[in-house]
Amino acid sequence: MSYPIIPMTFIKILSDGKLHSSNELIQQMGIRLIDIHNYIQILKEIGINILTIRGQGYCLGFSMHLLDEKIIKSDITGGRLSIIPVIDSTNQYLMNSIPKLQVGDVCIAEHQRSGYGRRSRPWFSSFGSNLYLSIYWRLKNNLVSTTGLSLIISLAIANVLRKIGASNIKVKWPNDIYLYNRKLAGVLIELKNQNSKFIEVVVGIGINLNMHDQSHEIMIKHGGIDLQSIGISVDRNVLSALVINAIRNVLTQFEQHALYSYITPKTKIYDEINCLTSLLNEELQYKRDMKQEYI
Repeated sequence: MSYPIIPMTFIKILSDGKLHSSNELIQQMGIRLIDIHNYIQILKEIGINILTIRGQGYCLGFSMHLLDEKIIKSDITGGRLSIIPVIDSTNQYLMNSIPKLQVGDVCIAEHQRSGYGRRSRPWFSSFGSNLYLSIYWRLKNNLVSTTGLSLIISLAIANVLRKIGASNIKVKWPNDIYLYNRKLAGVLIELKNQNSKFIEVVVGIGINLNMHDQSHEIMIKHGGIDLQSIGISVDRNVLSALVINAIRNVLTQFEQHALYSYITPKTKIYDEINCLTSLLNEELQYKRDMKQEYI
């Protein structure tokens, strides 16, 4: 599906959150006043509302840290990285590109028009506010080898979030990450059998970082939370690199050992899964007591 070209230069200039006059924008970008008005309309369609102050200029009203390929690549090893401003879905993009992909390839977007989670549930994806990231991998074609993969990935993401200060993190079976009992992040794993030897795997990660205005209201209404709500501000480029490294490391180990031999009483993840199992049992019991269906 084709969409209007996103005026990224315009966004980059306004991303500092400061006021910029029309003359400044016209001179800096080599555009006309009508172009500014067109850009504002395009951005409104993807959830970015530009404030217009008569006689003074335009601003976002808040600062926005855009994704930077050079910064992310400087903190990761190997693999190709694609940053796409606006996309239907990072997972779908990789799933559609499998014949051309290499193991470890990554796609990150500023905004998803049709982001989704398990059972095709929509994932709200405001521009430049959160992390929408997918990684491609290839596993040996053994269905047993994929057992527990979603859980292992979720725990790896939870550990990354703890490292940046989100201490009250819990993993809800099998792929949701909660902070103070509200959904902070989700993992979506999609598989495709291309041949008898391998299973193609796309791992999608969505993390709420800093929602604004109506986006924040929608998130709260649907039981979500973002890191900014608890005072944690993180550069998305730094977080992207941490997530990519963590997932690549987990997938490498998982490919070699699968779930059952990977989790032993001597590993940290063994203790985490025991804790998770206890939390899960408590939730199941609560649901039974309340005569609710556990989904």
